This record gives sequence, structure tokens and C-alpha cells, in this order.
Amino acid sequence: MRNFTPFPLLLTPRLLLRPLTEKDAPDLFALRKDPEHHAFTDTRPDGALQETLAYIRAMNQGVAENRWLLWAMEHKETHTVIGTISLWNFADGLNSAELGFGLQRKWQGQGYMKEALYAVADFGFTQLQLSFLDAYTEEQNLPSRHLLESVGFTLAGALLEKGMMKEQDFSMLIYRKTR
Repeated sequence: MRNFTPFPLLLTPRLLLRPLTEKDAPDLFALRKDPEHHAFTDTRPDGALQETLAYIRAMNQGVAENRWLLWAMEHKETHTVIGTISLWNFADGLNSAELGFGLQRKWQGQGYMKEALYAVADFGFTQLQLSFLDAYTEEQNLPSRHLLESVGFTLAGALLEKGMMKEQDFSMLIYRKTR
């Protein structure tokens, strides 16, 4: 049985990966209100700060129930939450988890997500003893694909995902990294 108490803090050269709190809502809202952040997913932008607060509460409830881990990516110098990264969809029989991540546009292309991905993958493999991590990304999301490949993920499969919030299909690629 997974137990994420105490919550694992992870450090990278420029980031503190820590629990998300309601105080982070304004920073997270900057990410979640951006239509570009939702371009390749079956999600819609938050229209108000209250939606982001509800998201934080729901995510923290899942962490408390040991269903997933969601880290706030705090920039060490500015103390700004610039994104999130998560391990979720744990498959105990396969000893695996799925990786999810999002980063504010103004922080992209500077290596921050790469730092976070390395730290979370290392945690998953060494502390949780996972055998592999999967990350799903839309086929057209070239920056995400390149990022995953740059940290050692390889293409493992593909599937067509029917949108529920958006009336469209998503051509998803499955990237995998093994221990």
C-alpha cells in the first residue's frame, strides 16, 4: 500500500518540488487559465480563481488518500509556482505509474521541466521502486514529445482517445521510461 506521508519534498538545482497549497492558487491560475496549456488535452481553461482553488482541493484530497502525488514546482529564487508535476494512475500489478506535467509558458524552454522530470523519475524508481513510468502526450505536441525523449523516455505505443469535454479525438502517444 502506498503511503505518501510525509509528503516527499524534492530538490533540483533551481526548483523545490513540494505540496501544492491554496496559497499557490494565483500562480497556478496563471497556468490553468492559459488556453495554450489545454491545447492538446481534453480539458478547458479555468475561468476564475475559484476553479483553480477547487482543483487544488481535489488534487490534495487525492494526495491525502494516497491515490497520486502532485508537486508544485516552486522556483527557488522567485518563490513562484511555475508549474506542476505528478505521479498518478498507479498500476500496482505492473508496479508502474503515469507521469503528468504542466509549465507556465513564460518558463518553458529553459530546462525547468527537464529538472523536475529527472527528479520525479528518480524518486519513482528509487523510493517507490517502480519498474516503469508512462507519459501520454498528444501526437501534435512536439515540445512535450521532445522533452520526454530528452530525458530518456521512448515511444511505447499509441491510442486514440475520445474527448469528453471537447468534441474531438486525441491521437495520444505513450512514452515509457524503465528503471
